[in-house]
Order: sequence, then C-alpha cells, then structure tokens
Amino acid sequence: MPPVQQPADLDAVRESYDRCADAYVEMDAGSLDAQPWLRAGLAAFAESVRGLGPVLDVGGGPGGVTAHLAGLGLDASGVDLSPRMVEHARRRYPDLRFSVCSATDLDLGPASLGGVLGWWSLFNLPREALPGVLKTFAEALVPGGQALVGTHVGEGDIARTEGYGGHPVNWTTHLYRPEELAGMLADAGLDPVAEVRLPARPGRRARRCCSPRGARPDPSGQAAGRVARCRRATTTPSTTTSARPPTDSRNGSDPGSAPCAPTATSAVSPGAMPMTVPIA
Repeated sequence: MPPVQQPADLDAVRESYDRCADAYVEMDAGSLDAQPWLRAGLAAFAESVRGLGPVLDVGGGPGGVTAHLAGLGLDASGVDLSPRMVEHARRRYPDLRFSVCSATDLDLGPASLGGVLGWWSLFNLPREALPGVLKTFAEALVPGGQALVGTHVGEGDIARTEGYGGHPVNWTTHLYRPEELAGMLADAGLDPVAEVRLPARPGRRARRCCSPRGARPDPSGQAAGRVARCRRATTTPSTTTSARPPTDSRNGSDPGSAPCAPTATSAVSPGAMPMTVPIA
C-alpha cells in the first residue's frame, strides 16, 4: 500500500513529548498498577497472540506496556516518535528492543507480526492519517494475529498547550466515538474481537473543552474497547478494541484524560480490540 502521509505537526509533537518525557517517567504516567481492566485486556491479548510471532508496541513511550507484554511471554518490542522517550525505555528495560519511529513511518513486512498495539498512542495522529496506520497494522499481522488499540472517547479535537509536569506542548488530542473507531478498524480489514468501555477514574471531573475546535467530552463518562476479527487470517486488538480479520473475507496517556485473508481452513483472520476512555 502507498506510504502513510506524514503529519504536518510531526516535528512539533515529537519535540513536545521530548520536553515532557522526564516528567512522564517521574510521574509514573501510564502505570498499569491501578488499572486491573487494562491489565486484563493486555492479558487476553497476550494469550491470543502468544506464539504467533513478534509483537510491536507502537508509541510505547518509556516502555512500561512493552515490558508488561514481555512479562506475559511475548516477544515484544517498542517504537516511539520521541527520542527522549526511547532513551528512557532503553535505560529502564535494557533487555528489550526499542527504536525511534513514527506510527506513520513504519516499515513492516506483510504477515510479519503476531500482534501490534496502539495503546493510547494514536490520538495525536491527524484524522486523515489514522486509517492508513490501521491498514498498516492489519497488513502486518499473521493469520490469527491481533491489533489492540486504546484511545479517548468523545467528539472533536482538543488543542493542548500544557503537558506532563506543566511543560509546554503543541499537540492535538483527537477524540473518537467507540462506533467510529470500530468502523475505521473494519475499513482497515479487521473484524472486532472484543470491546472494553471504561468509566472516568474516580475523583476526576469532566474537563470543559474550550478549544476553538469544539471538542466535546463523552457525557456518559465511559470508555470503550472492542475486539474484532481481521478479514484475512489474523487477529488484531484496537482501542481497547480488539479485532481480527474475518475468516470468510479477502485473502489477502494524555494529561487530563481518563485512562482497538479468507481461508477455507480453520485459520483465524487478523482482528482488533479497541479500548476507549472518556476525556476527563
């Protein structure tokens, strides 16, 4: 497929995450310790793809989720746009593999991965770029592989100017409705396998979105995740939506937010597992 168009704000987003990477690690942002449902989703994902091939954590930041997956018996590695985030990942987990790469610049061979994650790491991508990235995920999965995607629930976009530790940033959080993300996964060639919706964390109030872009948080205070089956022979999780390709089709953590080929045999197609949480 043609290369994914590079976002116009790629350098600004990279520099923003570099600036707040140290604070992100110091704050232990993205920790799974108090997130039993997220750990359960990762455990289900790991059980589904174990033994199918390498697993890539796209936008893995300082490596916590990559390391968690490795602890679950997966051959996991991570990539991130921010060189500073990757420095932290390599320091914290020297036995694992991490490299600097944008989600829009992945060079993945066909059927080269057992699983791939976009764990609350794709919401900064321009809306027009996300479908291409999800398509890249789908085409990289082996039969039975899965993609797991987590993101923030809501409508519209939120322009951010302050990040972790109060550091200045310049990025946009794009919000998605669960059904919207599920449709994008289906269009990428992934069938839902499971979906998880999570409420806003206790004690966090819904943030009033005053961005001129008119973003609106999800009023229900819920999050969503879906597992889907890919339309080739694999399984992909996304947005704490998990999906995989159908067996009968073609061959072929943001500050202020609360924590997705047809065969005639029994081979399972790739799928996706979406997980979403409301912006709060």
